[in-house]
Amino acid sequence: MEHHPHNHPQFVLGRHRLARALQLLLSRNELSHMELDQFSGWCAPDPGSSEWLAKSQISTICNAKLPKPGGQIFLSLARINRALAELAGGEPPGRPLPPKLRRLAVAPGPWFLAHPVTGKPLTSGDWFMVYTGELTTDELEDLPEIFSSETAAIASEKLSLLAQGWMASQNLTPRAGREEVSAIYGPVSRERRERLLSVLSGDRVFTGSELDEERESLRFLVGRLLGREALSIREFDRWVRGELGG
Repeated sequence: MEHHPHNHPQFVLGRHRLARALQLLLSRNELSHMELDQFSGWCAPDPGSSEWLAKSQISTICNAKLPKPGGQIFLSLARINRALAELAGGEPPGRPLPPKLRRLAVAPGPWFLAHPVTGKPLTSGDWFMVYTGELTTDELEDLPEIFSSETAAIASEKLSLLAQGWMASQNLTPRAGREEVSAIYGPVSRERRERLLSVLSGDRVFTGSELDEERESLRFLVGRLLGREALSIREFDRWVRGELGG
């Protein structure tokens, strides 16, 4: 059977590297795919620009399903990353951010991917090197797997049981316990918080892509529920696979 060239291991791993990098930008800045779409439009050179990264493209990249990114994708990612870095100085005069994104301009400013040597925002060439594996950063060093739906379902059940055990150990009622766990989870959107609470209640499970998107927040939560500091990316992945106690 002939394999499609886009399924070559080199391209598959590259897609996962880009997914990890973009997920970091989203999670560290508490941005939804729609909000990043709006931000990309705000920092694009002009309306309708090919450097506007649309919501559908963002989702495709985050799910590691972009067959083979063209140069425009790397230009768009670099523009977004650079614009985030520049917001450390506040909103540019005469160019206000969309209302829902003005929080990004609050000190100390948003998080961005910096070059490990220069400390400057990654350029389009740097993003391409992230894709090829020629460039990495501390945050991208432990490249995580993209979870399957089956793995995500099992992890969801484990998280629900872990949270229930923690609530019982703290002598909390279910309602008070969920509020405490929600507080540990941190300031996230209402949609994400409600999704977490539904998982904790056993009413639903994370999909593979949802678990992947929530990895940054969940590794802090699971660590706390285990009575530890935040888990590293590698530790969290081991916990999901059942290789770490708890």
